Amino acid sequence: MNRKKSLGILIIAFGLLIFLVKSDLFHFSRLDLSIGNIISNFWPMVIVLIGGYSLVTNPASKAAGAVILAVGVFIQLNKLSSTNIPFFPFLLILLGIWFIFSRGSFNQNTSDSFSGIAIFSGSKIRNTSQNFIGGSAFSMFGGVDVDLRGANIAPMQEVKIDLFTAFGGVTLYVPQGWNVITSGLPLFGGWSNKTANSNFNPNAPVVRISCFAVFGGIDIKN
Repeated sequence: MNRKKSLGILIIAFGLLIFLVKSDLFHFSRLDLSIGNIISNFWPMVIVLIGGYSLVTNPASKAAGAVILAVGVFIQLNKLSSTNIPFFPFLLILLGIWFIFSRGSFNQNTSDSFSGIAIFSGSKIRNTSQNFIGGSAFSMFGGVDVDLRGANIAPMQEVKIDLFTAFGGVTLYVPQGWNVITSGLPLFGGWSNKTANSNFNPNAPVVRISCFAVFGGIDIKN
């Protein structure tokens, strides 16, 4: 980490600390500022610094650094606040941080089916089977991307794909020319079929996609 970034982090940290003390948002005036109590009340700042350092110095794992930093901030705020901060909105914030910073490449898969699972994480699958028979994807507080554009189904055959997401998302890419039929149940969520093959071709392969979305979204596209 260069000196400019280090100085910037220190200035931000001191500025935030001064703001919190001056505003007395967390009742600093009532705190016992002895060494023991400082360590007891501010130890989560170590987690914050570790997350911040990883975020700045390791571009390949920005998501991990951002999540560690957010966890440290959450613990620190709970230590200083007179009321417990609710954890569920914090989980949604972590999910947003993951989607913003996470990067990854597709995992190659040549088997005749796929199974993708992501819980508080992300999964990317590229299936190139020439005898594709179906698959499933499950995401909860995470995201799954499945690329089938290199796969083939025997002509006039029908396969089934099951997609489930809760507080997350699933994106499915299929080749142009496949007949895509969607069905399922949305609960405060939804899915969209953006494939270009709007006219049903009786000689083309058929893909029946069952979608279940709870506070999440499913996208099917070419």
